[in-house]
Amino acid sequence: MTNIILTLLVIILILSYWFFLYVKATLYSIFTRYQHFSAQSGLVRKAKIVGVKVLSENGRIPLLECELEFPNFSGELIKEKVKLGDSKPNLKRFEPGKEVEIFLNRDSKFKSPVSMKGLNVGIKWMSIAFYTSIGGLYLYLCLRIMNRATTLIWSDIPIYEELLSNMGLHWMFLGFIGLILFNLFILRLFGFGKLSGKKKDIHKLRYYGLKSMGHISKYEDSGMMINDNPVVRFYYTFKGSDGQIHQGNDQILIGKLEVGKVPNMREKSIYYLPDSPEISLFEENLMNPSSINNTFLRGIFMLVGFILSAVIIGIFLSIIW
Repeated sequence: MTNIILTLLVIILILSYWFFLYVKATLYSIFTRYQHFSAQSGLVRKAKIVGVKVLSENGRIPLLECELEFPNFSGELIKEKVKLGDSKPNLKRFEPGKEVEIFLNRDSKFKSPVSMKGLNVGIKWMSIAFYTSIGGLYLYLCLRIMNRATTLIWSDIPIYEELLSNMGLHWMFLGFIGLILFNLFILRLFGFGKLSGKKKDIHKLRYYGLKSMGHISKYEDSGMMINDNPVVRFYYTFKGSDGQIHQGNDQILIGKLEVGKVPNMREKSIYYLPDSPEISLFEENLMNPSSINNTFLRGIFMLVGFILSAVIIGIFLSIIW
């Protein structure tokens, strides 16, 4: 029974995992976005429009991407791009140089606490119905598979125990997961997939950080090369709001033509958390967070995970079908 139980647990885990990812990317994302933008609550700030890009003009409501400049929770100016539909383009409300009011919501579960004041928000119920239908179909197929599997296995436990033991699907699963985690650890250890800072630190620094001047004390080659351009790590000191001198380090991508200027770099603007000054980043990394090949890396692991899942499910179906 051991191999049967372990194999069924692996199959349930795989099917549940992909269902979770699907719901998170569709229904959860839609309702979280709606809740965030419809809340219309938080700290009110004046934001200056510094740039506007038309993403789509299909239909009667153009889709715009506005780059806003506004004070964060600590009063430091930051920039952020916000996508919105302009329901009244004839009023020319969203043009460079103009000001709009925004909310900064500390309690928002959305990836950004920023929302436009007075923005009309709705839900496309056709999309909800479509995503729900796809999710329901997936669950139906999963239940059919598990029902057939348990019926056949329970009908002749010794035979299926031997078959599943010979296949070793649970060991195959654990082996692939271990290999993926090990490769991910090695890549992260050498800095691949991210240039600067942890995601949660970048979020906190953007919206709660204070600005200061970092005085560079030394630099070193990080060992990373991106498009034949080196990534250099800098060590610096800065004065915090508490009057104390703190230390920090961060790394930036240096173009080939700029390498000779590195020894002459003495100062760079940084942001730090007043309550945790040990957390700091260069301003240029904070305002333009560069996840070097992060999307590509995530895509590779997702593809490998999908192939692994398909192989295990395929072998399992060949046994029970």
